Amino acid sequence: MGANEAANLPQPGPPPLPRFSALERYVSPAVARCGLWRTVLGLILIVVIWAFSFFFVIMALAFALANNPLNAGELDGDTGLSVLGTLAAFLGLYLGLWIVLRVLHKRPMASLFGPRRYFWPYAALAFLAVVLAYSVLMAVEFAFGRVEPADRSFSDWAFLAALAFPLIFIQSSAEELVMRGYLLQQLAARFRHFFAYAVIPSALFGFAHYDPTLPETLGVVLVISTFVLGLLLADLTARTGSLGIAVGFHFANNLIALLVVGVPQLGLSALALFHHTASVTDPATAIWSYGVVPIAIFVGLWTFARWAIKRRDRSHEPTTASARTR
Repeated sequence: MGANEAANLPQPGPPPLPRFSALERYVSPAVARCGLWRTVLGLILIVVIWAFSFFFVIMALAFALANNPLNAGELDGDTGLSVLGTLAAFLGLYLGLWIVLRVLHKRPMASLFGPRRYFWPYAALAFLAVVLAYSVLMAVEFAFGRVEPADRSFSDWAFLAALAFPLIFIQSSAEELVMRGYLLQQLAARFRHFFAYAVIPSALFGFAHYDPTLPETLGVVLVISTFVLGLLLADLTARTGSLGIAVGFHFANNLIALLVVGVPQLGLSALALFHHTASVTDPATAIWSYGVVPIAIFVGLWTFARWAIKRRDRSHEPTTASARTR
């Protein structure tokens, strides 16, 4: 058999990822142990550890308040302490990921972030872009009277916001580490298809945000908008080979929703400085305010990010003259 014939034979192992070299670099740490059973078992263990952590945090807070009748209701309903406790419980996702990666996949947790030199710049740029976009939206909402101040002093809000700020980062980054980090890497390494590594985690991400206590239309709209956000963030993670954009985007989005403009009917609004007054029971309002508007913002920011990535890639392409061999 000649050398040319040998070169044309199928090579062992899965084919290279067809879309982006950045994605191939990003998922490379997962290739060695990408069996589907490992991923499914790992996800189950992560969720179980997170659930135990949530239970532990709530029980610890309840025990601390047990002998204080003035604060006995602080864990019931939408209160500042209940929101802080919910956010703190997401440390369980970090713990679950660390255990699963070490035991099942024999790799460090840092492998979920992508190259460190890209992570923080991407995260910062995404954070600023989201804050700017939502600032324009909030100005419009204020102008039409759809936002009103919450019943709290600025000093009280600032104190709670200082406590919540790092916890919101923990919560939003933990979700990204699971969805666009762990699941995206494991499924991309195993199946090498966009549906597997982007659509499936995004569908799980959307359904995880379903709340059966909400009006039916609003619940479905929130699942759809969250699914779309997950899909767009998965695409940007694949194109950059970094989790930075996803974490920065998610952090800014949750920071604004929890600390700046909350929706009392959706819960987790006790820390917000302002409240959105749009109806959550009217189907048309729910579709427009919590579906069409946020999805339009997501798509607009995604389009801008795609343009910036393409521009960056073109700037790094070698010129024809320098690429010529002699």
